[in-house]
Amino acid sequence: MALVFNAHGNGLGIARSLGTYGVPVAVLSPQRDLATESRYSRWLQSPAYSSAHFIPFLEQIGEVLPQPGVLYPLQDHLVELCVIHRQSLSHYYHLSLPTPRAFKALSDKGELLTTAKAVGVDTPTSRIGGPLPADFPLPAIVKPLAQIPEFKTRYGQKILRFSHRQELEANLEQMESFRPLIQAFIPGDEANLWTYGAAFLKGLPLAEYTGRKLIQYPPGAGDAAVAESVWEPSVAAVGRRLLRSVNYSGMAQVEFKVDPKGTLRLLEVNPRAWSWNSLPTASGSNLSLALYAALLNKSLPSELRTQRETHLRWRYGRLWLLATLRLLLEGRPSREVLALGRGQAINAILTQGDWGPLPLYLSQIVKTFLGEFALKARNFQPR
Repeated sequence: MALVFNAHGNGLGIARSLGTYGVPVAVLSPQRDLATESRYSRWLQSPAYSSAHFIPFLEQIGEVLPQPGVLYPLQDHLVELCVIHRQSLSHYYHLSLPTPRAFKALSDKGELLTTAKAVGVDTPTSRIGGPLPADFPLPAIVKPLAQIPEFKTRYGQKILRFSHRQELEANLEQMESFRPLIQAFIPGDEANLWTYGAAFLKGLPLAEYTGRKLIQYPPGAGDAAVAESVWEPSVAAVGRRLLRSVNYSGMAQVEFKVDPKGTLRLLEVNPRAWSWNSLPTASGSNLSLALYAALLNKSLPSELRTQRETHLRWRYGRLWLLATLRLLLEGRPSREVLALGRGQAINAILTQGDWGPLPLYLSQIVKTFLGEFALKARNFQPR
């Protein structure tokens, strides 16, 4: 059995990627969400992920399983929680987790800079904390060294962008508790944002994938609204080298951006499956199934772990609509904007034969648009 925890879109992608091939899937979540409604999963209502009762809950499930299960933690802090409790969880589950050292080397953005430099992976010009040197390039982005929910709660975004030094330095003084990382902003549109996705076990790739974002929302530092499968060997080579260097185990997304000079620069690593993980599966590289099969010592046909579909797209409807409206309001030509969403594509949430998530998804769309309009109303300034 596979146990998936985060029940939103990434959990739904994992449930379908496994359940389609007969793997029993349990989704652990405190409340109903998209993945709990899929025909391919069974919902087990869990304590809150942040609760001290969550690991004991996993252990209780493990005690009644007829054979060891496989864990798919789908948020950084959930991966870290499993890494911390690796010893007790190993009594009940087949584990594919990074070591504590590997987890820190990739998830802590300061450590990631050191890891990347050691294996010759380029990164943006960076600095941890202030004060900034006089020649630090602007515009710049700021984000916490580790993913901290409180940062987004306070500032409304995971990443902040600054064009003026005085404003940047004033904000850095208020951000010291978040251990801010300042990096030079890399210009260019979303099509320059590349992903290397993979399933690894003890430093060896089991299945690999490359693709890129075409639209994200919010713009500049948001989630994918439209993504595209494109096999790019140079992206795969750099991502593979980075994960091998820490003897990685588990699923991961390595994110890059190509700068105006054509240099591939590392942005961050997510030590888990990411929001559009269903696109690799649809493109022929079923990362979650490859990991499951390897942990159970089962063979997997090469056609289920080899990327073959080129330019297949993934669309997340509600973000795509919001992003499209925003681009049109900003004056981008309608033909250019609408073309980004065209082409052969899969839907992030809706798929033939698995309509269970639809009612919940529709309610989320309504809430999203009401939230956006409320935000615009609060920020409206009459001329």
